[in-house]
Amino acid sequence: MMNLFGWDEKTALESYVARMNTLATYGMVLERRGLLVEYDDLLDRTKQTLARLTEFIGVEQTFTSSYATNSATGRFGDPSSNIASGRILRTKPHKIKIGAETLVEALASFENCRQQLLTAGIQSN
Repeated sequence: MMNLFGWDEKTALESYVARMNTLATYGMVLERRGLLVEYDDLLDRTKQTLARLTEFIGVEQTFTSSYATNSATGRFGDPSSNIASGRILRTKPHKIKIGAETLVEALASFENCRQQLLTAGIQSN
């Protein structure tokens, strides 16, 4: 968001923390009806993660790392150019500076959210 919208560090952190809190709230509502899929799972264990997601959702055709794109691709959700590639890609590092204190707070927010999701019963990949 800092890179895309030019947000300052404080605004970006507030938005991130709010998102983590919202996800934790969803976890309390969904309980066992939710599946936690993390970025590294999707990128480093793509085949296994997509097989688990296919099983969780209960569809017959296994999800793959390639997908069709259309005129709406990239207009909603992921604003990066990666989405237009039609396959799962690791995002290139952004050239922004984030202070150590902000990183610590963001990581703590993520870990807290993750723990709340798992405590609520969200299934882990």
